[in-house]
Amino acid sequence: MSRPTFASLALCLLLPLSGCWLAASDEASLNRGGGGLGELILAGVTELSVPPQVQPGESFTVTVRGEHPDGCTTFERFETAYASTRIDLTAWSFRPLGDCDLPPSSFEAQTTLAALEPGLYTVRVNDRLEETVAVIGAGSGPPLCQESPQVTLGTVTLPPATHLLGGAELTVSGSLPSWCDQLLSPTIGVTGDVVQVEIAAEGCVLTAYDPAACPEGPQPFFQRIPLTFPAEGSWRVVINGQSFGTVEVVPTSSCRLSTLEVLSLEAPARVEEHTTFAVALEGALPSECAAVDTIAVDASSVTIVIDPVVRECSATCAPLQTSAPVRAETLVEGLPVGSWTLTVAGDPRTWPLEVVAAGTCAPVPLPAGSVEQVLITTDLAYVDALAGQPLDVSVYGSLPQGCWDPPSLFGEVSGSVLALRTESANCARDCNAAGMSFVASLAFPEGLAAGSYEVTVDGSTFTTLTVE
Repeated sequence: MSRPTFASLALCLLLPLSGCWLAASDEASLNRGGGGLGELILAGVTELSVPPQVQPGESFTVTVRGEHPDGCTTFERFETAYASTRIDLTAWSFRPLGDCDLPPSSFEAQTTLAALEPGLYTVRVNDRLEETVAVIGAGSGPPLCQESPQVTLGTVTLPPATHLLGGAELTVSGSLPSWCDQLLSPTIGVTGDVVQVEIAAEGCVLTAYDPAACPEGPQPFFQRIPLTFPAEGSWRVVINGQSFGTVEVVPTSSCRLSTLEVLSLEAPARVEEHTTFAVALEGALPSECAAVDTIAVDASSVTIVIDPVVRECSATCAPLQTSAPVRAETLVEGLPVGSWTLTVAGDPRTWPLEVVAAGTCAPVPLPAGSVEQVLITTDLAYVDALAGQPLDVSVYGSLPQGCWDPPSLFGEVSGSVLALRTESANCARDCNAAGMSFVASLAFPEGLAAGSYEVTVDGSTFTTLTVE
């Protein structure tokens, strides 16, 4: 397979210079700065993540995850194109020429988008996945939007039969009229045999918001609401004045309690001392009336035992042909510095956890010498018209062994210097004992003014960029 043609690429500053390539050529291979010949292919992105809302002047991170066709392929870089309120990202991978016997491998990559004007933007990657981000504008006058915007309810799921001490959870999805609005904590009350839930929102969450600059909705939401019941019986659930059915509360003796069949566990590999962190469980429910009841955590020794209990509180509960998947979370807190082990009750598997001193997990600049190459691209066809046009910057390098998060790249123009800054934390869930290569990207949607710029990364000069 020959690599795609990129006639839009006009500027390349890939260091060392022997690795520099112009995508406007039609060659079938490229020289990746000492990494050998290979070809660019579209990255197999399966997940896209953006923050739902940012403020003007605030940069934000776009994260993609996916799978490479083999273990020799690595993530290469992003290309960014802006069209009004749409941001198109193209994620590229680099596949070395020749056969590869290594199995497919997963990847995660990030790019940082610089500040945007107020509005509602669609971020789309590889013309497949898209998400929405709202840039909320700040105004100088008093807030004009509604104090209590209307909440539109969508799907409501009631918990199956439970007992008085059981963990019953109501899930609600819906929408708010504007991206300036924010849900408040739900209000729950009991009248007779009715559990009344009020879901309300607040408009103009920050008094500086200008509703004229607020993107119109609908803004979707999803909310989990724990329910408690004062007595056994049949309880009707009413949300915002609308009835959604009943929940049966039966004696504990009428329920079958068992341990959840855990398929996987997600937890950080490293956390700071005396902090609270989440442990997520993926499991399988045995029947249509089964639900996660409680999750007990015993951290009395160096082994943290998590005991997820499933309840089935119906005599007519039908077994499922195939187990129903469920995801549940619990919190662990207050651990001192040391090496710990996570385990699930009745499961022989263990997951290591390192508790480190406070401040260890804070984002820090990458170790000196981590960045090895810099690539700057523009979507223009000619170098002599770069001023004010969008630029994409990517840095390549390698990290030492550790639990590094994917590095982020930030940058600003200070006089005649394009100052780039890398940042990461050494507390990721997956650790690498042999070190790893990385690419971090940053987009400048407004480009640069004409002039000559010294390009620095973490204080070290890499090259000079001339913008005409």
